[in-house]
Amino acid sequence: MIHGTVHDDPGLIRPLRDRLLGRDGEMRVGLLVLDLHLVGCTSLKEKRRAVRSLIDRVRSRHNVAASEIDHHDRHQRAGIAFVSLAQTEDPLHRLFDAIYDEADRRMPGAIEEISREFVG
Repeated sequence: MIHGTVHDDPGLIRPLRDRLLGRDGEMRVGLLVLDLHLVGCTSLKEKRRAVRSLIDRVRSRHNVAASEIDHHDRHQRAGIAFVSLAQTEDPLHRLFDAIYDEADRRMPGAIEEISREFVG
């Protein structure tokens, strides 16, 4: 227990937790997976640059965790996953739509597949 902070008083923690997590304390975890076809990339170095650019751009604009998850050894394919949390699915759908739009603007026609999953 940390003395002299809100950790000392559960009466202060509970309202904050309820406000952040909702009354039932439930959060939804959303996972968006994009499968990209990178036509112009002729090397793994070019691919890494393109994927890193997209991931960095999305992470700077949206509160998500992101990582390349598939096709590590193929220079014209990339699988990228984005994960975020929200109280309901609606904000996650809007977030994932914005991420998809951003990816499509940066790499037009490159998105071959999109999948979304929600847990919680």
